[in-house]
Amino acid sequence: MAMILHDQLVTESTYVPVCFVCSVWLPVDPVSEHTCLRVVKGSHKSPHYFKPVHFDGPPFTPYEIKPGDEEQAKEFLSPDVDGNDQYQVLSWNMEPGDCIVFHMKTVHSAHGNNLQTPRRAFSTRWLGDDAVKGERPWMNLPPSNEMKDLKNGDKLVDSGIFTVVWNA
Repeated sequence: MAMILHDQLVTESTYVPVCFVCSVWLPVDPVSEHTCLRVVKGSHKSPHYFKPVHFDGPPFTPYEIKPGDEEQAKEFLSPDVDGNDQYQVLSWNMEPGDCIVFHMKTVHSAHGNNLQTPRRAFSTRWLGDDAVKGERPWMNLPPSNEMKDLKNGDKLVDSGIFTVVWNA
């Protein structure tokens, strides 16, 4: 069985150069508050992006910061959000079919599941007609060949890259 550990604090927006996109996390097994995805309340409002990390190893290397963007490429300053009153970490008891919808810049993680029951979940990304290609303070990690011809600010729905699920 494939397993991806997601116990490091991350933001989806670190890996994908897009803006105005949300993530949906949907458990297919009942999960307790302890094994549920955890989100740091209000973290999506930060002006900073956080350093990309591998889920099973060291940070991406080489870590190429674009000149002049060093301040924008800060690492998350307090990975110990549980022991810091400055941060409010949210998680819930959830049943299959419940979901968490969150901004791609939301800092989130999940504790490892050390219970005898599985914790399986399905995660998707959704964008509206306002979603655009965005700028990051580092070279795309990993490179995004699908969006290489798009300029920053180009609308993603006009690109033909993404499947349209529903039109309003």
